[in-house]
Amino acid sequence: MYQKNLSYWLKAVIIGVLVCLLGLYGFLIPMLGKRLTVLYPEYLSYYFPWLVLISLTAIPCLVILGFGWKIARNIGIGQAFSHSSALGCRAIAYLCFGDTLFFFAGNLLFLLLNKSHPAVLIASFLLLFVGVSLAVVFITIGRLVDEAALIQEENRMTI
Repeated sequence: MYQKNLSYWLKAVIIGVLVCLLGLYGFLIPMLGKRLTVLYPEYLSYYFPWLVLISLTAIPCLVILGFGWKIARNIGIGQAFSHSSALGCRAIAYLCFGDTLFFFAGNLLFLLLNKSHPAVLIASFLLLFVGVSLAVVFITIGRLVDEAALIQEENRMTI
């Protein structure tokens, strides 16, 4: 029963994160970009390329939520320590790492094309650190879940 309850809470958190992502990518980022172009008209040519770059970073986030949902489902049916959950954790790690690198590379490209400011690149180092840290955490969790799944399989075969 505890696992089913935990699964419901995880799914509620995933839905909450989805709502936040939709608000962030669908409303807040475009609004802030438009407001920035009103305050600084010289940045008007930056708006669309940056909007596309930032919008593309939403795709891996949505896929990550899908893997999180599958992991929550596995927890709910009593298969928290399964190879499927471990694979999901590793996929989340790779998506975090790839999304972070994609944003950083795009930011660097925009700086070289004179469509960004060095301060934005410096700030993106913080995002790079957070993304890589999340990737390391999920790789570690995936490895531990895989080990637990192996131990669980060995225990089932023991009489």
